[in-house]
Amino acid sequence: MDMKALLDEIIETNYKADFFFFKKPVRAKPRKPASDADLERLDAFLASRVLKAPASYRTCLAIYNGIDGFLGADYPLLSINKVIARTKKLSTTYD
Repeated sequence: MDMKALLDEIIETNYKADFFFFKKPVRAKPRKPASDADLERLDAFLASRVLKAPASYRTCLAIYNGIDGFLGADYPLLSINKVIARTKKLSTTYD
């Protein structure tokens, strides 16, 4: 199974499972794919902090640049912009 099919299956399975717990479950909302420039921006940003995105995460971002509500309302697959923003916020917290 390729990564897109896997992500789509997770979204659909979680949506169906949520019917057991919620009267009106909400389907996760995938975003458009990240561009090569976006992925390079993420790599450069993380490298400046001596970090590296796992290859599987980069593959997910190339398919969907974030998925709102991926594993529930409070558990998204973060987009590149959100990863950068949250990492900057954490960095300033601990400086």
